[in-house]
Amino acid sequence: MQAILLTSSLLLVAAMLGSVAWLSVFRMRAETEPAQAETQDERL
Repeated sequence: MQAILLTSSLLLVAAMLGSVAWLSVFRMRAETEPAQAETQDERL
């Protein structure tokens, strides 16, 4: 029983660390892309 609990908790921790790493990469990628701002003339 303890082995099942340990395994499941380790899998949960690994999943959380993976999601944090994925989100940080996604955030860094979004920050490096230049945002294109529209000017007044382009909207018309």
